[in-house]
Amino acid sequence: MGYCQSMIEVLADELKSIVDEVLAPWLEDRSALSGRYKAGGEPVCEIDLLLEARLTRFLRGFFPYVSIIGEESRGAVAAMEQELNEGTVWLIDPLDGTGNFLSGGDEFAVMICRLLNGKAVTGWIYLPKRGIVSMVEAGSGAIVDGRRIRPRQEPWIPPKTPDEMAGEVHAGFLPEGLKARIARARSRQPGRRARYCAGATYVGMVQGECDYALYYRTRPWDHAPGTLLVTETGGRAARFDGTPYEPGDGRSGLLVTAAAEGWDSLAAYLLARPA
Repeated sequence: MGYCQSMIEVLADELKSIVDEVLAPWLEDRSALSGRYKAGGEPVCEIDLLLEARLTRFLRGFFPYVSIIGEESRGAVAAMEQELNEGTVWLIDPLDGTGNFLSGGDEFAVMICRLLNGKAVTGWIYLPKRGIVSMVEAGSGAIVDGRRIRPRQEPWIPPKTPDEMAGEVHAGFLPEGLKARIARARSRQPGRRARYCAGATYVGMVQGECDYALYYRTRPWDHAPGTLLVTETGGRAARFDGTPYEPGDGRSGLLVTAAAEGWDSLAAYLLARPA
């Protein structure tokens, strides 16, 4: 994957090892775990905090002088707004899909991403229940579940039409008018439920499980590694106005398509944006 391939693979192995060790007692029975809701209504539990502490300590051992921002860190949102666009920053999402995890579901992920001057340059997503590790480096493609996926040189042929696309829409934070419009458009598409785990959605998109995903609130630790994964394997991640997604831009609204050439027609179909 480039000159730092060995380091990317070392970090992937260490990520998997740490996560497997922490989660081993809980993968089959999570009944003893309890969660609480933080600001914004998202659940958090002791496993989020333990994984973030372990992963932060691990990264600090490799990179002692860089900024590391974990989702559960005190002041993470403020740090996000002030620090993401300057120099090297590491993002940690210790347990993406905590609600799924607490309820006994399989759709949860652990994600790490390295940003350079506000742009995602390397990312890792681990799906513990499926045993899938993805690694991606800007400009070099990705490795997903041991399979190398390089950037596509030609568009997918034939491209799907919007009413043929199956996607995941996370409608919770959408403005009501836009939410209603998207619901009407989606009623003509193949059904696809939201997984409530961005890491699982992005890996699934690369593996052909869905054609697109739409979000309104877009915290960088949820989306930086996954959007890099999708764009490096031939997709497109953009704000609703068509401008490229950047983790530190502080904006809302994100439409991601597995095939880049399908983005404009899908945006017109779902958002009434001119194609």
